[in-house]
Parts: sequence; structure tokens; C-alpha cells
Amino acid sequence: AIIVAALVHDVDHPGLTNKFVVQTQHPLAILYNDNSVLENHHAATAFRLLMQPENNILVNADPAEVREIRELMIDLILATDLMKHFDHISRFKAQIQLGKRFEPTKKSDRRFLLGIALKCSDIGHPTKPPKIHREWVERINEEFFLQGDKKKLWASMCHLLWIALALENRSHKLPSSITLWPLYFLSGVITRPLSNKFAGLGLKTIGRIGVRS
Repeated sequence: AIIVAALVHDVDHPGLTNKFVVQTQHPLAILYNDNSVLENHHAATAFRLLMQPENNILVNADPAEVREIRELMIDLILATDLMKHFDHISRFKAQIQLGKRFEPTKKSDRRFLLGIALKCSDIGHPTKPPKIHREWVERINEEFFLQGDKKKLWASMCHLLWIALALENRSHKLPSSITLWPLYFLSGVITRPLSNKFAGLGLKTIGRIGVRS
């Protein structure tokens, strides 16, 4: 379940953020009631594809197993919503600091840890070699710029010209010192705290959470 969830967790991504699609009342935001819009879209799209006869890898599975796999995959994909990132980290750190052990045999703990594992992979490019990390940073920058263009158009349509003017001065070719801001933010604020805590669980615990998933 976690392998397939990892493969499809960003399927059909529009290159926009949840905040943007909600602010602009994008059709996806209307469809999913502003709640983890993109993640719900990824999960729904993935299962529409998996239900096609030529893609149905679960065709021979027991109906109860299919329900459990579907439920777990949806939970894992929804866990990648960055709007809820710090909520997950707070819960993760709190349980560790209180000395409460995660029990891989406990369903709720196992699912939570699998979600953390997928999050570590999802935002883990700062742990890659610098060349690979820099490539992903540049791709993220380009997505932000394209979203900025859409936001400028949306702002003008809403007669919010001050937003359009503020975005007018941006450049697609930023100086390297500015281009690197996502590198420092992702590495120091997002990825490192989560990865360090997850690694601190030890290989024995991490290995056990995937035995039945």
C-alpha cells in the first residue's frame, strides 16, 4: 500500500498550492470543500486509474483487503498535505519527548509512522546530493513563478491591481542567492527536523512498521 501510495501521491498535480486553489475558488477546491484539495484529488485520480481493468492490481485480492489497502492509501496520501505538516511534526515530537513508544503492532501507530515515512520521502530532496537537490529547487521555483502568473491574471480579473503590480517585477532568472531560499527553508525548517526525528526511531522500529503494510 505504501509503495503504491508513494507512486501516485502527486498524480495529476496542477502545479498549484492548496492555498492558491482555495483562494481562487478553483473547481477542485469547490469539489473537495477546501479541505486538502490537491491530496484528495491525487487519491481520487489514483483510484480512478486503478479501477480500470488494465490497471487493477488488486483484482484478485479479497474485498476486505481491498478496503484496508484503499483506506491506508488515502490516509497516506492525505498525510502529505504541507498545510498540516507542523501538526504532524508536533504530534510526532510530543510522543517521543513524553517517552511514549510507537508500537508497530498498533494500527493507529503503524499508520501514523507510515505517513511520516512517506512525508520524509516526499520532501526529502534536501537529503540528496547537492546537484539533485538544486535541480528540484529550480523546478519548485519555476512552479511558483507559473503560479505567480496565474495569480496576477486572477488578481486583475478581481480588480486587485496592487497584487498584479507587486508581481510585475519578478524575474524568471533570479540571482543564485535568491534562488537558493527554498534550499535553506526546506532543509532547515521542513525536512531536517522531521528526518532527524524519524531516523531516531531506529532501523528496527522503522523496519517493523512496513511488515503488514
